[in-house]
Amino acid sequence: QQSYSDGRPDQIAQQAFELEGSLLEECLDTGTPLHIASVRETCSLDKHYKFLGFLNAHQREEAVFMPILGSEPLVGVAVFASRNPNTYRGEHLSLLYNLSHLFSVSFGRTVTLVESTRLATIGQFASGIVHEVRNPLATINFALEYYRDREELSEKGRKRALLALEEVARLSHLLDDILLYAKPMQLQLQDSSLGEIVAGLGEGTPVDPALVHVDRVALNALPVISLDKDRIHQVLRNLLNNALEANGNDPLGVHITAQSNPLAGTVTLEMKNGGAPVAVEQLGRLFEPFYTTKSSGTGLGLPIVKRIVEAHGGEIRISSEGETGTLVTLRLPWEAP
Repeated sequence: QQSYSDGRPDQIAQQAFELEGSLLEECLDTGTPLHIASVRETCSLDKHYKFLGFLNAHQREEAVFMPILGSEPLVGVAVFASRNPNTYRGEHLSLLYNLSHLFSVSFGRTVTLVESTRLATIGQFASGIVHEVRNPLATINFALEYYRDREELSEKGRKRALLALEEVARLSHLLDDILLYAKPMQLQLQDSSLGEIVAGLGEGTPVDPALVHVDRVALNALPVISLDKDRIHQVLRNLLNNALEANGNDPLGVHITAQSNPLAGTVTLEMKNGGAPVAVEQLGRLFEPFYTTKSSGTGLGLPIVKRIVEAHGGEIRISSEGETGTLVTLRLPWEAP
């Protein structure tokens, strides 16, 4: 690359450019390298091409944008630019295109490895804290139960003991969630039907059929896939509870449907509810640990859901609009025969 710059690479300070509408954004969206044969001519075509204008100001005649796609949002674009026109011939472009794929795979694996190591360390630390807190919490619980049942305890004292027991139970639930979120996710995979799991959501805590509308034809048409039934049941139960709570008395209710895509090798389940839309500033934080808009929430429900889904090699997305409601899209891998 230095030889293409006549051995005089520019020492450029950190710069910031808007991604929206730029060729950098197009490169990331398509996942395909872009060859800009003439930087000077192309930068004048659109006001959003400010980065190309920056290259033009540094006397670059030709450029190649090479996407480096890792684990979102850790993505980037490697930019090759030459001071001379007609620098990048077919063999150069072919090599850069292949390198783009290799860099993306290597980058993604490196990020995954670093993140796994970080989570393992955090998990060990969190597990130790949880066990240290749980022991004295159990002692407090036993003491409160003892005093609650004492006949000489006043009615006012009994109410305080019951309130304290409720707080102990809440803390115990929080510790369980922290442990579940922090420790390594171990799956018990088996061939299962998403339709059967959805049908079983009403067991134990019956769901009002007037509020929940299930496209059973679509769900029953899904192929059998490999998953951890208990974990996915936990995911769907959490999502359904959230959807019912957010829906309120909206006549739209909660709608569940699904479809399979043999070409993409995926099975997709969608859950939509009415009610007030989720604010834009909240949407981006829904999967953050301990972020919650509920007075009694732990802020770990959706982060745990995300961990379970990603442990299956899947993905989950949430979108929300005033007219169409809130949509949760759950996508899981499927090996088509």
